[in-house]
Amino acid sequence: MTTTFLSLIFFLLFVVRHATCDTPAECYFEDIAGTWLIYESETVSQRTNCSAVTNTDKFDQAGLLQLIYPNVAIDKINNRVYFAFSKWKEVGRRSVVSICDEILPGWLHDVHGHHWACFTGKKLISLKPNRIETNQQVDIPTKDKLKSQFINNKAFIDAINRIQSSWIASECKEWETATYEDMVRKAGGRRAFKKDLPSPPPSSAETRRLAAALPEQWDWRNVSGVNYVSEVRDQGYCGSCYIFASVAILESRYRILTRNEQKPILSPQDVLNCSPYAQGCNGGFPFLIAGKHAEDFGFVDEKEPCKRYYATNYQYVGGYYGASNEDLIKLAVYHNGPVAVGIQVYADFYHYKSGIYRHLTNLVNFTAEPYGWNPFVEVNHAVTVVGYGVQKETGTKYWIVKNSWGRHWGENGYVKILRGTNECGIESLALESTPIIHSVKP
Repeated sequence: MTTTFLSLIFFLLFVVRHATCDTPAECYFEDIAGTWLIYESETVSQRTNCSAVTNTDKFDQAGLLQLIYPNVAIDKINNRVYFAFSKWKEVGRRSVVSICDEILPGWLHDVHGHHWACFTGKKLISLKPNRIETNQQVDIPTKDKLKSQFINNKAFIDAINRIQSSWIASECKEWETATYEDMVRKAGGRRAFKKDLPSPPPSSAETRRLAAALPEQWDWRNVSGVNYVSEVRDQGYCGSCYIFASVAILESRYRILTRNEQKPILSPQDVLNCSPYAQGCNGGFPFLIAGKHAEDFGFVDEKEPCKRYYATNYQYVGGYYGASNEDLIKLAVYHNGPVAVGIQVYADFYHYKSGIYRHLTNLVNFTAEPYGWNPFVEVNHAVTVVGYGVQKETGTKYWIVKNSWGRHWGENGYVKILRGTNECGIESLALESTPIIHSVKP
């Protein structure tokens, strides 16, 4: 093994502070920026397992780093793409030590998706100690309590319907065989605890003008009588919302770009089982699945498993995390197709049946009855915006959102969520990706 190294100067382009069902490291600009030693393996023609890294590269290069989340980075250097997670370790049930001056073994390849290698690295000079982050949930039920059976709390449901008229709550009989642990996984997983959400920035005058020119209502399920949205699916009791949201936007965008000539049904299970960029049922990142996985590996069609569908030009709406807002999301949805977004899931959301959802903040006591403890954990959940509208009677604006909890939930699997107020963080994290039509990539 040689002892040469690659020295990289990391310049931060995009900083983000929110994750949708993610790994728990929290590393920001001041933690990452600096000079790193990067150790590379030998380059191979095929994609490779990066559980270990051996040889190193002898060239010094400078590059630009993109932080996707506070724990994930993609870097482009000398026409090569580097991707890795920040290093971390758990301390007990509630705390995580973020080791921001090291990265876990990651992958690199050229900009065409060929000539793969593995790499790892360490920052040369670390000016900050490791950060200890505590799960922001104040009351996390113990594992034994989470094994309790889900109960349709009638007092809670009645209270929702009594104190407001924007939306209707109801029992969900299909979930009465589930546990609360199952429900937490359904909404993102226990690692996807609540994060601070940035407020969307104001729109520029030009963006406001463009958004104002859009139709007042838009729904990709019915564009002049034509449906461009695939069927609602059920992710089951697995924290795979990030995969289902990724699949949903690409399935729709293939239909839109080909005028329904290509209508793939992409396989979430293939991603769940095989993608190195996913975290299985513990959650993950739509950016890495609808974006990097789609570009590097492609999606398998459930009906044609030998055929793969690729995508490229993936980005956060507005160009980087924290740039999206109501107007930009409207423009992206109307011109390009559905987008993946992250939302905060609260106890009342599980019982949504119809109407325009907005979270009710004054029902904490009802969620604790009849258990003597609050069985719900607030988590981050990935869903798909397929359109927008305005309620004629009240003038209330809303997003049309496709969930992955089956057709028995909500309005045949959909929910309308209040628009323009960043309700549950829906306007903080919007992602789009562009399908490659008639791809011949091997």
